[in-house]
Amino acid sequence: RAVGRTPHAQAQSRLFLMPGPRPNFPHSVVLPTAPMIDAASLREALGRSRGVLHLWVKLYGLPAPTRVGNASLTRTADIVRWCSSHNIAVIWV
Repeated sequence: RAVGRTPHAQAQSRLFLMPGPRPNFPHSVVLPTAPMIDAASLREALGRSRGVLHLWVKLYGLPAPTRVGNASLTRTADIVRWCSSHNIAVIWV
């Protein structure tokens, strides 16, 4: 047993170390041509919840949003680069 860690924390750490099925990435996303995309629009484009996107940031390198005032914005170019590295087609609007 690891010293100083609760059994709950040990179970959580094992959860992220265990290999599992590949994430269910979308086949394509529709993105705006604007240089930045807000969090709500990104969730809608990828069709996933905030929790899933947070896991993708931590585990699969999805670009993390930056706080600008009261908004969470991500550079669209970074999202496109991430999509192309995961074989996700990008459709521009």
